[in-house]
Amino acid sequence: MAIVVAVQAHAAANDLCDDATAVDTPPFDDVVVARDATLEPDEPGTPACAAAAFAHSVWYALPAGAYVVSTCGSDFDTVLQLYDGDSCDLLDRETTVCSDDADLCGPGARQSLIAFRAGDDVHVQAGSSGPAAGTLHVSIRLAPPAPNDACTAATLIGHPVFREILDVAATGADAADRGTLSSCGRAGDVRLGDAPHSVWYLYTPATSGRVTIDTTGTTTADVVAVFTERPEGCARLGARVGCGANEPVVFDGVAGTTYRVYVATTKAVAPDILVFRLTGPNAPPIAVATAVPGARVVLSAAASTDPDGDPLAFTWTQTAGPPVALSDPADAAPTFVAPASAVAFQVAVTDGAALATASVTVASAGVDADGDGVPAAEDRCPATTPGAAVDGDGCACGESGHVECAASACMAGRCDAATGRCVAEPAPSGTPCADDGDPCTDDVCGGSGACTHPRAQSFRRVSCRLDAMHALVAARGASGRGRARLVRLVAAARDAIARAATSAGAGDARHARRDLARASRGLARVIRLVVRLEARRKIASDEAGMLLDDAQAAADEVATLRKTLGAAGR
Repeated sequence: MAIVVAVQAHAAANDLCDDATAVDTPPFDDVVVARDATLEPDEPGTPACAAAAFAHSVWYALPAGAYVVSTCGSDFDTVLQLYDGDSCDLLDRETTVCSDDADLCGPGARQSLIAFRAGDDVHVQAGSSGPAAGTLHVSIRLAPPAPNDACTAATLIGHPVFREILDVAATGADAADRGTLSSCGRAGDVRLGDAPHSVWYLYTPATSGRVTIDTTGTTTADVVAVFTERPEGCARLGARVGCGANEPVVFDGVAGTTYRVYVATTKAVAPDILVFRLTGPNAPPIAVATAVPGARVVLSAAASTDPDGDPLAFTWTQTAGPPVALSDPADAAPTFVAPASAVAFQVAVTDGAALATASVTVASAGVDADGDGVPAAEDRCPATTPGAAVDGDGCACGESGHVECAASACMAGRCDAATGRCVAEPAPSGTPCADDGDPCTDDVCGGSGACTHPRAQSFRRVSCRLDAMHALVAARGASGRGRARLVRLVAAARDAIARAATSAGAGDARHARRDLARASRGLARVIRLVVRLEARRKIASDEAGMLLDDAQAAADEVATLRKTLGAAGR
């Protein structure tokens, strides 16, 4: 998610800690040819998370502030380390602020990102996680203050992939905070209903499917709660669909339904930086790589697209030929000085959650027999018709050497004659796809190329809710008459649903409606009993909240089934 700005690569003038580049006024971007940088004999330290072969380090000096520092877009495996102190002779390594591979640079990324608050002058060390290095892109930004402190100022999330790092120091509780998380338990040693640092988001998925909210990297304790949006907005939150402390929150989003997301960090310790990720039903990007030869070659991934309209980030890596220095490996169209022989590159294109790659080869003069830009030694189709678009192997669509365009359950592969490359097209909505192992969900393609797992419909959906309620009550123990009765009521409602499903499957609507009525009465008793048990402190508030949510949802679904069967019987 780090923002990268195209900057021309240059030799490393900050190889030594004493020559650290002073960054007094972020934002700041630096592109360094790191392969010539060295590891000093008296290097102040090595990163706590680095491999034994850490090398090629450069240094940056920063004043106090809240920062996001990344090497996203660099073309080699990087490491970042924070040190406290303004003198290279007296630096203290912050062992918890070290990054090797950061998912915020994209899935499977080998680059790094750290977010931290510095109370005084600090140094940042960037280098290679191994002996190989190339072009290093360093981005230094101030973490922006949270603009979404108030519930009424919630940030609107318009894409299925959203990443954000915020300074939450100035946030506080507003009227909607109080009691919002009373059933989520504690974060650290403070119940978060007591005026925490908090921010709000609104998200409406375009397609149904699994939604994950992850705050990994936030160094203070945190809690995330998700509610369906009601017409009253902040005045009255809707049903809770997800809640978790210090762990990802996952829920099944319904297309067109708006969800209000609340994130709180405890006041037990000094405020820190919030790292927020939301990933909804998402189609991967489509990567396209081309090259314009010349004395200075221009690579381009500008034709790459994303089906969801997500913003894209790029990382170019050289895969063959004599080493060259890219102007900026994070640029969509970097350049380099053409060597005497052929070179090849791969570009990784990411929307933050999914990754696609494409390759391109740039031939030297006199090597390319059919003029398609692929040297003869690597050209699988050396007699391609002049002017035909080819893939990275030098083959046009229909040639025998062209690779078979792979397909998955939700994406059909075909060869695009305009580019010579394989492209993927979404399978029709409702096409079966990989089972997620959850018996309460259907496993179908969502129409955008992603395998979705919406909640199962009809009787199976109600049965799953009741199974979950029964498992929750059983797991907490059934001691006491009230809890024992609760177990019996849930089991009876579950049995009634099972009989109704059997009758409905046999075409016996009358008996199915009768058993659904019994289940409805049983669920009403469950709701009343849970309310009494919570009032008498016989069950915990978090358990009561989950049971009441599931029981009410099950009762609504039973009512819908009764209406459906009633209409069918008339």
